[in-house]
Amino acid sequence: MATPVSIAMAILLGGMAMAGLSTHHFLSLLHGEPFPSLATADRLRPMDEVCVLAPRVDITAGGAAVAVVPISKPTIFAVGGFAVVRLERNGVVIWTLQASEENPIHGPIPWPVEPIQPGESFRLGLRPLGAGRHSYALIEIIGARAVVMNRSDALLGGLGADPATWARAVGDRLEQSDLALAIALLFAFEGPSGLDLDALRLAVFQHGCGKGAIGPARAYPPSVI
Repeated sequence: MATPVSIAMAILLGGMAMAGLSTHHFLSLLHGEPFPSLATADRLRPMDEVCVLAPRVDITAGGAAVAVVPISKPTIFAVGGFAVVRLERNGVVIWTLQASEENPIHGPIPWPVEPIQPGESFRLGLRPLGAGRHSYALIEIIGARAVVMNRSDALLGGLGADPATWARAVGDRLEQSDLALAIALLFAFEGPSGLDLDALRLAVFQHGCGKGAIGPARAYPPSVI
């Protein structure tokens, strides 16, 4: 049996105004939907805590970490250094990124396989540096309904290269309490670089996994590693 690895869910705390969305309003939009946390029975070292920024993750009543993704090519972004990142489909490993001692895995990763179809399920495994060989944080990634994915992919594809347009789109999604799409747009590899947009990404990174992080939350163990 694999050792559970905790998932410290990120709270989006913006230390700035974003495309007309004030910091106070930004926080108030998130106040009613905090990222969930489940206590783990194991005493885990800090290195075994995984802070997941993207995709947006929820914890089910049974303790599983699940991300229902609104776009077909979601960015994978967990903060820290990782020895292994991998994807499974139907119990079969279909993609693996293996670090070397000199080059641990850091930063966001573009979706590495074919686009996700509505209702399609993958299992993402993240093994932190220094964790045991069978210690993975596991997230079930599921494609949203067809109407949601088609609409979201069309939105993403039509945003162009203007950072302000992207920032407004993120703000609009937050106004609609659509956290999954807001996060997907914010960290999408298709997104442009811009002073305000990059500052927002940095704020989410710093606050989400710093003072704003909550947890630990339990990741369900893999059946076979």
